[in-house]
Parts: sequence; C-alpha cells; structure tokens
Amino acid sequence: MRVIALLSLMFGFLGLGYLDGRPFFHALVGLLFGVAAFGCGFGSARRDRANLTCRWQGRIMGVLGLMLLVVCVARLPSSFRIQQRNVDQRYANDIVWSFHADRDFALKAQIPEAVRYLEKLQFPEGQPSPFSGSLSNYVETERRKAVSEVVAHLRATAENDLGTNPASWIEKYGQVIPMAGSQ
Repeated sequence: MRVIALLSLMFGFLGLGYLDGRPFFHALVGLLFGVAAFGCGFGSARRDRANLTCRWQGRIMGVLGLMLLVVCVARLPSSFRIQQRNVDQRYANDIVWSFHADRDFALKAQIPEAVRYLEKLQFPEGQPSPFSGSLSNYVETERRKAVSEVVAHLRATAENDLGTNPASWIEKYGQVIPMAGSQ
C-alpha cells in the first residue's frame, strides 16, 4: 500500500506542475491521487503495527496525501477561471478566423456574392457579444476591420458608390436566395 501511496503522491504533485492548458483537470486528478495517497498511507500505517519504521513511512505518506488534497482544493477555483479564459480565447480566435475567411472570400467574389459575405459579417442589432471585456473588443474590432475592407472592395468594384455604410450596400445588392427544397 505504501507503493501505491508513493506513486499517487508522485503523479499528483507532478500533475499539478504540468502546463498543457488544462489546470482544472489536473487539480481534479490531483484530488483523486491525494485521496489514494491519504488512504493507502494511513492504511499501511494501521496494518504494520509491529514495524515502527513502516508505520512512520505510512503516516508520512498519509500526511503528504492530505497536503496534496489541500493544495488541489485551494487551486480548483483559480484553475477553473484560467481554463475558462483559455477556452474563451480559443473561441474568440475561431470567430476572428471566420471573419478573415469571409473577408477573403468576399474580396475575391463578384458584387452580389461579396454583399452576401458582408451580410454574414454584420451582426444583428441588439445581439449581445458572447464575451466580455478585452475579448469582446478584440472580436468586434476584427469584425469591423473585415466589414470595412469588404465595403472598400465594393466601392472600388461597383458601378455606383453607396458610401461606407454596409447597410446601404446590403439594401441595394442583397438578395434573398431560396433555400434548397423550399418552394
């Protein structure tokens, strides 16, 4: 049982230092290893009544397992916030990438198709951002850049210059395309 306690301590403490962007998961796994080290350490101390050295080794591993539990419980709230922020950043980068892809397609397309991409880049009024703070500003800034680049492309290629307002371009050139299978 002391071997299991020792391995649990090693994996538990090493897992807390592993930096792969999933600190909440590592804190939860550390909790499990801490419980295993605590139980196996004190369990081996109870079983080895005759050998004083083995009893102390088991108690030390049990106390270290308890320390691992305390450290993991203390790390859970902050590690959850860190992991949530990482997920939000990846999601924001995915959205910005889609803005860039739509912009690139619009810059290569004819006017009606470019206007469809412009419609896709325009958010409906009143729709809240899925982010807050700097991520919201980052996503909105990149969206506005993509919209302004598409409008600049439309102004350069269209016969009539409708200005910098995307709504006027959508109103003039936007078409309702019927969905496949609907009559």
